[in-house]
Amino acid sequence: MEHQSRFPSAEPAVTAATKTGLAPLQLLVVDDDDVDRERIIRCLRHFPGEVNIRQACSLAEATAAINETPFDTIIVDGRLGDGEGLEILSQIGADQDVICPVILVTGFSTERDAVKAMRSGVFDYIPKNELDSARLVPVVQNGLRWADAQAKLCEAEKQLQRRSLYDSLTDLPNRDLFFDRLDQACANAARYKITFAVMMMDLDHFKQVNDTLGHAAGDEVLRQVGKRLMGLCRQSDTISRLSGDEFAAICLGINSAETATIVAEKILAAVNSPMIVNGKVLSVGISIGIVLCPQQGDERQKLMASADGAMYMAKTGLRKIVCASDAEAEPGTLPAQALLNELEEAMDRREFAMYYQPKINLNTYKVVGVEALMRWCTPLGGVVAPDKFIPIIEPSYLLYKFTMMSIELVLEQMADWAQRGIMLDVALNISARMLEDGNLAEEFKKRFAKFNVRAEMLTLEITETAIIQNPEAARRVAANLSAAGIKLSIDDFGAGFTSFSHLQNFSIPEIKIDKDYIINLKENSFGASLVKCVSAFCKSENIRLVAEGVEHRESWQLLREMGCMIGQGYSIARPAPAAEFEVWLSTSEQRLKNAEYEYLH
Repeated sequence: MEHQSRFPSAEPAVTAATKTGLAPLQLLVVDDDDVDRERIIRCLRHFPGEVNIRQACSLAEATAAINETPFDTIIVDGRLGDGEGLEILSQIGADQDVICPVILVTGFSTERDAVKAMRSGVFDYIPKNELDSARLVPVVQNGLRWADAQAKLCEAEKQLQRRSLYDSLTDLPNRDLFFDRLDQACANAARYKITFAVMMMDLDHFKQVNDTLGHAAGDEVLRQVGKRLMGLCRQSDTISRLSGDEFAAICLGINSAETATIVAEKILAAVNSPMIVNGKVLSVGISIGIVLCPQQGDERQKLMASADGAMYMAKTGLRKIVCASDAEAEPGTLPAQALLNELEEAMDRREFAMYYQPKINLNTYKVVGVEALMRWCTPLGGVVAPDKFIPIIEPSYLLYKFTMMSIELVLEQMADWAQRGIMLDVALNISARMLEDGNLAEEFKKRFAKFNVRAEMLTLEITETAIIQNPEAARRVAANLSAAGIKLSIDDFGAGFTSFSHLQNFSIPEIKIDKDYIINLKENSFGASLVKCVSAFCKSENIRLVAEGVEHRESWQLLREMGCMIGQGYSIARPAPAAEFEVWLSTSEQRLKNAEYEYLH
C-alpha cells in the first residue's frame, strides 16, 4: 500500500532525502493495525516538506518494500503478526544508499522493552499512548538530522580510507595498497599455483620536465601517465604509483618473460606517445624491470629487489625493458639485501681501496694521468673487482655514500702525492644516477677544500649512455662541475653511438673510446674507422682522445697512425695499489721505451 501526502511546505528539515533539494522524503510506516497506522499518518501531516509515505501491514510486506525502495525513515510497530518489529533492522543498513533511522512505536512500553529496543539499534522509541504529532514529528526530524550527520561521517571515513590507500594525484593504488595486494598475490601463488609478473617502472625524463616547466607541469605528466597505464590495466591487474615518477604493476596470470615483455611493450608505447601539457608537446620515456613469480621469487622483498634491479639496468642501458631472468644471466647484477648489508659494513670498516692505472702518451711514453679504480679488499685477503659489486651498489641506497667515499679516497691520495711532489691528474668514474643530484658540484667543492686539492686535477668519467638517456640533466650537472673547475670525460664512447651534435652541447675536454673497439684493433676494421673518425673530430674541437683497452703492444703504432696519442691498458700497466704504482711510475718512461724497442726489433 502506498499513501502519498503533500503537506504544506514549512521550514525544511535537514534530511538525507532533501540533501538534493529535489527528492521528497521517503517514509515507511509498518503496523498490522489499520487504525494505528492511520493515526501515525495523521501525525505526519504536520511534518514540514514533501513526504511520500509507504504502508506495510506485516514484516514480510515491509521487507519487500525495503528491497524495492531506499527509505529515509521507517516507523514500525513493536509487535507484528509475523514477527517483532525489531527484526526489520536486519533488512536495512549495509544495502541502503542512505542511512535509515528506525523509530519504534509500540503499545508494550515497559522499561525493559525500551532498553532492548535502543540496544538493538533503533533511533528512538515512542509508546503508543504518548503518540501525537508534537512527539512524532520532532523525533523524525532529529532522526533525519542524525542520518545526515552519519552519512557525512561515513563519506568522510571513505575519503580518509581512500586517501590512505590511493594516490591523490593519479587516483592509482599507493605503495601500501600495492604491497598488500602483492602479499596477497604471493600467498595465492603459493596456495593455488597462480603465476604473475611484477613490473617496476620509472619515467626517463621526468626531472627535466619539473626543472624546465615546473612542478605543476610535472604533476600533469604524472596524471596523464597514470591514465594511460590504467587504460592498459585488466580488472585483475594492479597499477600503482609508488612515489615520485616511480610506478609498479602486478599482472596476474603471466607465466613467461615473453608474455610479460609483450605487456611491457604496450606500456612503453603508451607512455612514449607525445602528450600535451600547458600547450607544449612533451615526450617522456619509461624504463621497465620485470620479475616473474615464482620463477624469480615467491615473496615480496625478493620480487621487489629483483624487479628494481632489472629496472635500473633498463634505466642505465640501451634496452628499455629488462626481465630479471635476463639480468640473472650475469651473476651479481641484481641487488641482494644481504650483500648490500655486507658492502655497507665493508665501507664502514674502510675495506675499499683505490688501484691506479696510468694513461700514457704513446709518442713520448710519459704518464699524462691515472684512472682510479675501486677494489674491495676483503678481510680474508681476497681482492674483489668492481664488476662484482658496482652493479649491486648503483641501484641501491648506498650509491651516494659509495660515491663520496670514492672521491675522498682519491683526494686523500692526491693530497699525499702533492706533498711528495707527484703531480698527476686523476680520473674517477661516476654513476649516471649521480647526475640527478643537483648538489653534486657543491659536495665535491667541500671535499676539495677539506683535502686542499685543486679541482682541475680531477677528471670525472661519465658513460656515453648517461648523456643519451638524460641529456638535459647531464648538461646541467656538467656545467656546474665545469664551473667548479672539475673536468669531465666521456667514458665508453661508441657503446651508445652518441651523435656528435650531443658532444657540441657539452664542454667535454676528454673522450675515451670504448675498449671493445680497441682490444682487438686491426687495420681496415670498424674499430679502426671509428678511431680515425673520432680522432679527426677531437682534433678539430681540441678534445683529448684516450684509447682504453690497449691490451696488445701492436695496437700502439696503429693508434698513433690513426691520430690517437693517449692509451690505457694492460700492455702499458695493470691497475695497482698506490705504493706499487709509485714504484712503477719512478722508472715508467724508460721501461716503456725499452719495451717498445724490444717489440719493434
